[in-house]
Amino acid sequence: MSSASTAQATTRLRVPETVRIVQWPLRDEGPQVWLAGLGIAGVGVAAGVVSGNSIMGAVCFTTLMSSCWRLWFPVTFELGTKGIIQSALVFRWRTPWQCFPRYETRHRGVWLLSDTEPSPLSTLRGIYVPWSDQQDQVLAVLDFFLAARRQHGATSTRTYAS
Repeated sequence: MSSASTAQATTRLRVPETVRIVQWPLRDEGPQVWLAGLGIAGVGVAAGVVSGNSIMGAVCFTTLMSSCWRLWFPVTFELGTKGIIQSALVFRWRTPWQCFPRYETRHRGVWLLSDTEPSPLSTLRGIYVPWSDQQDQVLAVLDFFLAARRQHGATSTRTYAS
């Protein structure tokens, strides 16, 4: 009996450290974001001119600027034992690892997807996490937690202590 507990103790998993990424496209992306802002302003002006109503142009401009809020404010991602914690301004929300059966890597980050099978709309239901200069750490965390999820099934309530 003691050999079984010893074997179990030696096979404990080493939980990767929490990865913290701060994304602020206005600062990090450069001209692309500024051009997007100019494009949004252009759409607002065009809406005002076409409709003949400057209020309509202001409403279009405000709506587009607010829908692109992630470009204008820094967003912090924390990937750790509790899942993904996103923070922006005074808001904070957590998505547990159980919500992500798979992920897809991209050039500058990773899509965490809630669909088990690829579909054209998968990315609309996922979370994009840029990895800045932390690609290896992000992939190590994802491999650890999503592999554990696949081993124990989608309905697992297994928790990890850091």
